[in-house]
Amino acid sequence: MGTVISVLAPLFMLCAVIVQVVLSNSQPYLAAYLALAMSVLGLLIDLANYRRGRTAFFPKVLDTSLFILWTANLLALLLSPPSSPTLKFVLIFGGVVNTLFLSLISFMSTFIKRPWTFQLAADKVPDESLWKKSPNQSPEADAKQAGFLAVCGSVTNFWGLIFFLMAIGNFLNCYYNTDITDDFKSLTHDDSTMNVLLGIVWGIVWTLIGRRGTPVIVERAKNRLIEKAKAKGWKPSDDSPA
Repeated sequence: MGTVISVLAPLFMLCAVIVQVVLSNSQPYLAAYLALAMSVLGLLIDLANYRRGRTAFFPKVLDTSLFILWTANLLALLLSPPSSPTLKFVLIFGGVVNTLFLSLISFMSTFIKRPWTFQLAADKVPDESLWKKSPNQSPEADAKQAGFLAVCGSVTNFWGLIFFLMAIGNFLNCYYNTDITDDFKSLTHDDSTMNVLLGIVWGIVWTLIGRRGTPVIVERAKNRLIEKAKAKGWKPSDDSPA
């Protein structure tokens, strides 16, 4: 039962992203409400897991960023003047902005050496010494932790690229194929096939590619570390972010 509960938080966060990608092209208000609701549920479940010792970090960088993003998106929809150019932009391009923000979070968190996958990976690896510092730890332990952080950085950058590619397809669909209804409540599309392909299928496909590609990125990053580490006499652990 504990294992099932522990995966609910990231599952809700992932579903929030998928809902935004899929529904923002047709029902932006519904997408905004559902994404925020799922984000709040994910945070509450993660808090419960943290108090029970099932997760190492709370709140997580990604979860907090998503909560802020979905809140800002919903407020922009609700507070923009009715029938205004601002509201039209938020309705049509809000999904694009959200996905680009996820890409920016990914690249920036890696740049400042706080990749968001690090906190997720820490919950999955059995060896705490890969991420948890101890007083007077050895240079070998420092090297192992630096390697673990580097692998997480590679995975985070990979997802940053995935989010960016999602945003490109979404933008093309919004710019060339999307308009707004007279009541400013939903979106219409000149070409329904293009909307399905770029507005729905495109995001789902890249999400699946991200999931399938993550282990490949992990192995390649670990192999690069092993090659660099041979001269120092240490080797990265087989544990890795999933």
